[in-house]
Amino acid sequence: MDENWATSLHCEGRTILKVSMSSHAVQSIGWTCLPFLCVLLLTQIAQSENLSFQHVSVIPMDSERVLTDQTVLIAGNRIVEIGPSNRIKIPSGTRNIEGRGSFLIPGLCDMHVHFALPALHPRYESLNRKWALELIANGVTTVRNMRGFPELLDFRREVDAGLIIGPHIYSTGPGNNSGGCAWPFDRRVDTVAVAHKAVSRDKADGFDAVKVFTGLNAAAYHSLAAEAHASGLAVYGHVPDAVGLEGVLDAHQDSIEHLSGYLYAINSTECENGQISPGGISTRDSRSYDASILRSIARKTQASGTWNCPTLVLLQTLGKRWQGLLHAWQAPGATPFLPWLWVLGKFNAAALRDERDELPHFARVVMSMLHEAGARVVVGTDADGTYVAHGSSIHQELYNLVSAGYSRYEALRAGTADAAELLRKQDEFGTVEAGKLANLILLQGNPLADIRNTGQRIGVVVQGHWHSQRDLEILVDSCDQVHNRRSWSCE
Repeated sequence: MDENWATSLHCEGRTILKVSMSSHAVQSIGWTCLPFLCVLLLTQIAQSENLSFQHVSVIPMDSERVLTDQTVLIAGNRIVEIGPSNRIKIPSGTRNIEGRGSFLIPGLCDMHVHFALPALHPRYESLNRKWALELIANGVTTVRNMRGFPELLDFRREVDAGLIIGPHIYSTGPGNNSGGCAWPFDRRVDTVAVAHKAVSRDKADGFDAVKVFTGLNAAAYHSLAAEAHASGLAVYGHVPDAVGLEGVLDAHQDSIEHLSGYLYAINSTECENGQISPGGISTRDSRSYDASILRSIARKTQASGTWNCPTLVLLQTLGKRWQGLLHAWQAPGATPFLPWLWVLGKFNAAALRDERDELPHFARVVMSMLHEAGARVVVGTDADGTYVAHGSSIHQELYNLVSAGYSRYEALRAGTADAAELLRKQDEFGTVEAGKLANLILLQGNPLADIRNTGQRIGVVVQGHWHSQRDLEILVDSCDQVHNRRSWSCE
């Protein structure tokens, strides 16, 4: 029989915090982590009062500007007033945070993450709590989860209720795939009828979008896209081989992940109607692309309204590990469960060996052309806890955009205001202005002077609650210690 464990904290004869959970839950979390859980919950309670930042430089992200010597007032989970510090009256009872010499920006948005799947991680709940905390500790206050599952919706409700420190989660439903590319935990969609049912299920369950993968046939893909858009759901994902990049742009897919389809589309010697040849892509062919074709495709991308989430940090990470991946892929007993297998796509082993340093370079070329054409991009990392870390990787991705030719303002906008626009939530977050959600980062330096300053955090405001960087790092370190003792398992 599962018994309950409970404890209460008292102040002046009054109960201020009561924690109760089953013994099974206690074992799942680990006894040594319970004190930190209590600290976390007390932090949420103690800091529910109104906040103000005084004498701070605000980077609102509605344009490329810095507002100096500002006061920002927060009530509940909303920004209520911004103005010169000598004109704003601070209400009594407000917790004041000194901002002199600091910079306040919107919380960052990672538009491509993965939370732990129950099918792969027996203790997925604990792992997801850890990842959520790591995201907040790095200033990521909004994420787009790119493979949904029912338990994630419960997790999202707990985060939004303030029971867990974490970013707000927008999520697709389960992946829709078919053929040999399908993962065992994906939803197989082979017909128009199944596609209709898949969209209806995602809508009824409360997901925000439909996820598409490379193995879908043309009829199933177009049915998914049309039905999703008619139902008010976005369509995110890869470019199906049977549809091709231009077909996806014609369908106005809301976002393309990992620059999927661009390499195949511009290489006429290797591509015909979106299908890659059996021989794979050679180093010679990917270096001798036709720039005029790429420019034309970039312009069509801009005209279609389709966004790109390039996940350059993922491509970089895998580019450094191609040899190890090849060995693992060729080892006896290798299975499609390997988390990177879908990235390999149609590339063969010989092509990968040649391309291990070239793929990130080509991605940067595509990014340059998309930038030139004015096509829209958002910041995403594909953090999955395997090759790309949750939270810390977003700072590298911002730097990658700058390296690809984006200005520091454009890169930061791709990780804030533009992400909100992609999600159709630009009235809710993405900029620092009155009425918006109070998801903010206080920085030591100006990211418009050096994008790497996003890594120099003083603290983070999430849902109107202030968390100093020191407190967040203590919590993360504590969770890591428990995790390393295997009380918090990733297996």
